[in-house]
Amino acid sequence: MIFLISIYIFNTNKTTHEFITAPNVFNQDGEYFVYFWQEDCGYCQEIEANISDYEDSGLIPLYVVDMTKAANLEIWYDWEAHHEANDVMIGYIEAGEEVYEKEPDLYLNHPEIQYDIIINDDQIIAQHQTAFFNPSPTDLTSLDIMTTPALLYVSDTTQLVVGVEETLALLEQYK
Repeated sequence: MIFLISIYIFNTNKTTHEFITAPNVFNQDGEYFVYFWQEDCGYCQEIEANISDYEDSGLIPLYVVDMTKAANLEIWYDWEAHHEANDVMIGYIEAGEEVYEKEPDLYLNHPEIQYDIIINDDQIIAQHQTAFFNPSPTDLTSLDIMTTPALLYVSDTTQLVVGVEETLALLEQYK
C-alpha cells in the first residue's frame, strides 16, 4: 500500500511541460522563456531537473518547443547550406595517401571557429562547425535553432542562448 501511495505521489508531483509550436514562439503574453528541447538529447536530459525546478518556482513562464515535431522543423538551422558555404577543401586522397594543399592545423587551431577534418569521397575537408545565428531574434524568420538545448528569453528585447551552461545561467537570472 505504501508503495502504491509513493508511486501516486511521485506521478502527481511531476512537472509537465507547457508545449507550444514554432509559430507560437513569439505570440505569448508578457515576458517569458521558450526552451528548445528534444527527448533524446543527452544535454537536455542532463538539465531536465533544472528545467523542472524552474517550471515549479521560476519568476516568468517557460514554454517548451519539441524540436522533433513536424510543426517545429522550420526553425532548425540549415546546416546543409552552412556547410556548402563555409566548408573548405584542404586536400585529397591519392593512391591511398593524404595530400594536403592547405595546412590542417590552421583550421584545427582556429581561435574563433571550430572545424572538423573529414574525408568525403577522395576530398579532405575542413568542416566548419560554428553556426552563425542571431542572438536576438524577434520573429520566426530571424530564429535559427542550431542544437538543443537552447533557451530564448522574450520581452521588450530577446536573447537566444545555446548549450547547457548558457541555458542554466540565463534561467538563474529569473529564479
